[in-house]
Amino acid sequence: MILFNNNQFRMYTILKTNMKKRNLFYLIFILTIFLTRVGIFLFPEKRLIIFGKIIHHFWIGFFIISIYFLLSKKYTTNRIILFSLGLGLIVDELVFMLLNGETLRDYWSIYSISGVIIITAIIFIIRKKLTHSIL
Repeated sequence: MILFNNNQFRMYTILKTNMKKRNLFYLIFILTIFLTRVGIFLFPEKRLIIFGKIIHHFWIGFFIISIYFLLSKKYTTNRIILFSLGLGLIVDELVFMLLNGETLRDYWSIYSISGVIIITAIIFIIRKKLTHSIL
């Protein structure tokens, strides 16, 4: 007894692969935010300073996403990893920067944490469209 014909099996394989990529994207995105928060909690005094200016991880996220755009489309897994890392770094500090935060107290404020949770939930909802467009 045949359960799938060739076209159905091909569609099943494509759907399964795309689901894995969506899950990989969101897993790395969440882990990036979580590990960044843990790192800042454990090492609050560590800062990246270049030419006397503090470089926030928001800008490192933009740099990583710019590398994503330079990478060939045949490296889909690497592109997903770079995009989710960069986006995680950006989202983690986006609300903090929008609220003009300057201190660790601002970074750990209820507004900053709530903003990260809300943006993360929105990205979870649109992750299917987002991963489809980044591939």
